Amino acid sequence: YAYGSVFNLFPGCVQLNHCAGKPTIFNYNNEAKIKMKVLVSFIVYGVLPFLATAFNSLSRVPSLTRMAVTGGDVESTAISAFEQKKAALKSCLKREYTTFFQPFESKYYVNNVKFIDPLNELEGTQSYQNNVDLLGGRTPLGSLIFKDASIVLHSVEDTGTYSLRSRWTLRVCFKALPWAPVARFTGVSDYTIDEDARVVEQRDYWDSINLKDG
Repeated sequence: YAYGSVFNLFPGCVQLNHCAGKPTIFNYNNEAKIKMKVLVSFIVYGVLPFLATAFNSLSRVPSLTRMAVTGGDVESTAISAFEQKKAALKSCLKREYTTFFQPFESKYYVNNVKFIDPLNELEGTQSYQNNVDLLGGRTPLGSLIFKDASIVLHSVEDTGTYSLRSRWTLRVCFKALPWAPVARFTGVSDYTIDEDARVVEQRDYWDSINLKDG
């Protein structure tokens, strides 16, 4: 019978009417009652707390998993935000080259940005803007020396997480000279950027210079 083991624990119990379809009736003596109390106490104060502790431990596992997933999501979101800013910088460079920095979008550059080419070494967004305005003939001195400045952008590529390279051809006319020669420079610009995808440094390298009469 299914209850055989229980009655073995309590030999003082008397089982009556244990037959088909009829309820089982127990008669406990004092010894059986004591053993029953011990068993109940063991279950209430021993087994149940153990099961509760085990259940709580298991229930924390999904939380830890969620924390790990959440941490990964935060990191992924940060990377995604940086890549979006980097893409925005590339779009900015394309606009600036097309319009010859009119306007110069200074928000994509740190305030103390460095510009270095074979002839110049400048620092600061204002110095950067003055330089491109000079070449573009948009300053009093520039309007006397240069005209028809333009840049053809051939490509902008990633060279690292925090670096870009553009390839371009610069054309400018030296109108201050009687024969108004037109200079064409081909070269690359290497950009170093920060964690907000702003330009920290720009280094220009010239591949060749062709000088023709205007």
